[in-house]
Amino acid sequence: MKVHYDGGQWYHMAENFLVQHSLLKKHQALVDGKSVWYNFDKGHFTDTMNAFTRLVVYLGTVAPENSIRTISFMDSYPSLLKLRSDSKIKVGDGVLLHRDLLESSQTFRIGPTVEPTVRFSKLKGPKTNERQLRTVSSAANTASASILSMFDSEAPMISGRILNTKQEICFKYMGDIGGQLIRRDEWFPSREDIVSLRHKIRSACPPNEELMTKYKKNKPFKLVVYQRDLTRRLENQEEVLQSLRANLPKSSWQFMVVMHDNDRSPCELSHILNDADVLLTPHGFQSTLLLFLPTPALIFEIFPFPYYKPPYKLMAQSLGVVHASYFSPPTSTMFQVLKSYFHIDPHFCNQFYVCRDFARRQNVILQPDGVENLLLTIRQAEPLFQHRPAYTNTSLPHTPGLQYQPIQREFIYGTN
Repeated sequence: MKVHYDGGQWYHMAENFLVQHSLLKKHQALVDGKSVWYNFDKGHFTDTMNAFTRLVVYLGTVAPENSIRTISFMDSYPSLLKLRSDSKIKVGDGVLLHRDLLESSQTFRIGPTVEPTVRFSKLKGPKTNERQLRTVSSAANTASASILSMFDSEAPMISGRILNTKQEICFKYMGDIGGQLIRRDEWFPSREDIVSLRHKIRSACPPNEELMTKYKKNKPFKLVVYQRDLTRRLENQEEVLQSLRANLPKSSWQFMVVMHDNDRSPCELSHILNDADVLLTPHGFQSTLLLFLPTPALIFEIFPFPYYKPPYKLMAQSLGVVHASYFSPPTSTMFQVLKSYFHIDPHFCNQFYVCRDFARRQNVILQPDGVENLLLTIRQAEPLFQHRPAYTNTSLPHTPGLQYQPIQREFIYGTN
């Protein structure tokens, strides 16, 4: 795929790869095989990826029922990209690839013996810097592994031939994806797409008894505060929690704070959020974690003044998750001064990169009126958090436009 962003950015990777799930499923092109290899068209792109973005690529491309044991990521090399045009290789054809190419990739084990706390986050072996791509050639239409090439269709290519077949591995060529963003309001067009996605999450991150016990809620309702570790932190976290504890029944609500850790396995996060009813977090990449919430649940984002973009609202709605938000007052001296002299709103700020960039770097505060907003939304959504029979066309008065179709509450791992 033609990538022009950081491979570690959760949301950008999700909007480019996770949305492929529905398209590939529609065309029966989801990937399977004991090993899957992903090729990107940007040098050193794999070095910028993290545990969560590797999972996103996996979820967007593999079949729900699969026998995958390892996944590997490699950067673009011309001989591999030439494969399609020079050798007339079609999707589904067998391909012989030289081991030198494969050994220069990042490989991760995801088999049943791999602990969930290290899935997608620990290398099977060291990544070598020396990459000797000798040649690529066609082979029979059978293969024990799949390769999915992600690059722009206009990328330049070259090719070669190989003599020592003992140094080759047989792959099934799965084609190319990318080069054009899919509409953000088409994350999961059908109910079947959501069911398939949850099945793949369970396949990638099987339920773990130790983690289920550690993170299972011990009260009827659970609120998780996901705190960022660098910019855009929730400055008054303790004050907010104190207010929530004072206004929500102590016997009914459990509170948990999770600090972002880029090395944490997404499989641990899926266990933390499996039975969460509310996810409270500053606006940002970590809002992609709503993938792990039960449906319905509530995600409440706090936006830094005067920055606003609604991509997670569309993502939440497609999954049946309630989305609500609040604008923090300016916390930086610059925006505090500017606000006192000028009228600055999100529409104005979004037109200028400098404004957007400075706004996003601010920490956020949830003021008393914001806490009241959150409490009102929680009280209106609370009946939806009950594990009860299906409901129809239930809307939240405080969140206009959200309509729920007949569903029962669903969890990735269930409630027991």
